[in-house]
Amino acid sequence: MRFYQPPSAPTARKGAGCMIMARKTGRFLMCKRAVNTPYALCWASFGGKSEGSESAEQTARREAFEETGHRIDGPVEHLFHFELSTFSFDTFIATVEEEFEPRLNSESEDASWMTLEDIPENVHDGLRAILEDKITVNRLVRHVESTSGRWCDFDRIFRKA
Repeated sequence: MRFYQPPSAPTARKGAGCMIMARKTGRFLMCKRAVNTPYALCWASFGGKSEGSESAEQTARREAFEETGHRIDGPVEHLFHFELSTFSFDTFIATVEEEFEPRLNSESEDASWMTLEDIPENVHDGLRAILEDKITVNRLVRHVESTSGRWCDFDRIFRKA
C-alpha cells in the first residue's frame, strides 16, 4: 500500500547579519555595497546567506568575519527578524570594544563608522526595515546609550514608512 505524501513546501532561504557597534564611541560599522552586488551603492550592515545547517547566530558571526576580517567573539543580541514567503533574515547587535579598520571583501566598496543618526538615506531594504520599526529603533537607542553612554536622538534615527 502506498501512502500519499504531500509535496514538501519549498525551503525558504535564510540569512543573518549583524550591526557592529564600538562600545567606546557608540558608533556602528556600516558598509557601502559594491557596484556589482544587489543593492549596489546602498549602505548596509554586514550579513548574508546561511550555509548548511548554520544557526542564524553562526551565520551572522561568519558573515561579519568574511566581510570585515574581524572575528566577533563576544556575545551578540538578537535585534530583528524579517520574513518574506521565500526568505528570512535575522539581524544581531555585536558590540566590540573599539573601532577597527575592516578588511573588506568584494561585496563592499567602502565602510565607515557612524552614529545611528548619521546613517545615510540610501540604505539596503533590510536596514530600512530596522530603521522604520519603532520598537527596534528604541532597542538600538537603549543599547547604544546603556553600553557606550552616548545619547541618541530617536527622532533623527526613526524613519517613518
